[in-house]
Amino acid sequence: KIQKLDQNLISHIQTNDTFSPNRESKETSQLKSGLSFVNTHCILGNEEWWPPVDSWKRRSPGFLIIGAKKCGTTSLHSFLGQHPLILPGRLKELLFFIPRRFPYWEKEKHWDGKVMVEPSRAHMYSKDYPVDKIRSNPSTMSFEATPDYILYSNYSTKAILCTIPWVKVVLLLRNPIDRLFSHYNFLKDAKHVGEKYAKGLEKTSFGAWVKKDMKTLIKAGVILPWNATASERQTFFGSQKESTAWKKYFQKNFGEHPVARSLYAFQLEKWFS
Repeated sequence: KIQKLDQNLISHIQTNDTFSPNRESKETSQLKSGLSFVNTHCILGNEEWWPPVDSWKRRSPGFLIIGAKKCGTTSLHSFLGQHPLILPGRLKELLFFIPRRFPYWEKEKHWDGKVMVEPSRAHMYSKDYPVDKIRSNPSTMSFEATPDYILYSNYSTKAILCTIPWVKVVLLLRNPIDRLFSHYNFLKDAKHVGEKYAKGLEKTSFGAWVKKDMKTLIKAGVILPWNATASERQTFFGSQKESTAWKKYFQKNFGEHPVARSLYAFQLEKWFS
């Protein structure tokens, strides 16, 4: 069946994607509006922010699956990877743009600093993607799937937009409570109980697990007090204060972030802005 798959998917993406020649005028507008972003957040080195529309770089990767965890990313990655023209990266979860792992901040571990684009791309092309195959066949594209990209939206968005601004984003979501309960059962499974973040979970109820993360989110300031006014909530959403609260939460909490992963609205705001 896989060998009989036609080119409809690839053709659709190439027709509607930013690396298609018929999108040149739109790109010109995007480039102009992006200059402020680049000057503020990116160090290009010898790289162009947007390579030419026919460059192999624009297909390596062509898209990212950014999450969310326990929403079907593994299955989708497996299904897409069976298409002969869609080439997965070195691993399903490269974790490359996770802020604490990403090695190309201007200052090491300085999540609010600028992104060094040239070494970031050099790393990807030398280690993470099948560049030779992408170069030799213009109908191919590569991708990866890291569910943590949506979780770390305050920081991963900047690293991604500086490094691969042409990339398309695929996001899978499900009922946030169902996602949370699935996450709990996944970690509680016998094969995970010995792992760092699942240790002792077999003795912890679902409710207690949720409450613990809720308290951490409130303490960090990600979730405002129950008596916060509508005006305070509106001002907080998308502000620097919110970004600082998320950073505090992540730096003080190295667990699975169960409740945080279901706060879709907080995370999606960064991708749409």
